[in-house]
Amino acid sequence: MRKDIVYKPTFRAVLAEAVRGKSVARTLTNLFWKNREPLRGAILDIGGAGCASHYRFLCLASDARVRVVDVAAGQGIDFVLDIATERVPLSDGSQDHIFLFNFLEHLASPDTALREAHRLLKAGGTLIGTIPFLLNVHRNPEDYARYTDTALAALFVRNGFAVKAIEPIG
Repeated sequence: MRKDIVYKPTFRAVLAEAVRGKSVARTLTNLFWKNREPLRGAILDIGGAGCASHYRFLCLASDARVRVVDVAAGQGIDFVLDIATERVPLSDGSQDHIFLFNFLEHLASPDTALREAHRLLKAGGTLIGTIPFLLNVHRNPEDYARYTDTALAALFVRNGFAVKAIEPIG
């Protein structure tokens, strides 16, 4: 993350997304990613359903290649599988970035999925994502947890990651 970016969403930007039907929580999350450095290379979006609203805000370089893994088939889904129990058919260390947007709260036990994400991530790669904290339960198919920053850090470290930053949004 660039240190010179200050996250201060404008009322106008939030209102524009509300008109599109997005919740304030989702809008604040999406606006957080606006104007960041472009992401390059191989990107795996875990649980992204292939059409998530965060794509309108993420800056992807022209050489970015996004693939999506989800439990349900659909347009834009490259791998249909349950990452909590199955391996993604990609080589170890093959991904420059892994996206985990609004995903971990849907897993009863996220360790297997995080170990799989760690296996796929290149050395020096980044895991980028969000997770709700003060948000209503949203079953899809289920909703299990809310994490504090210290709980997230412990979860990631336990599964092999070095935590660079956990930033609150909203």
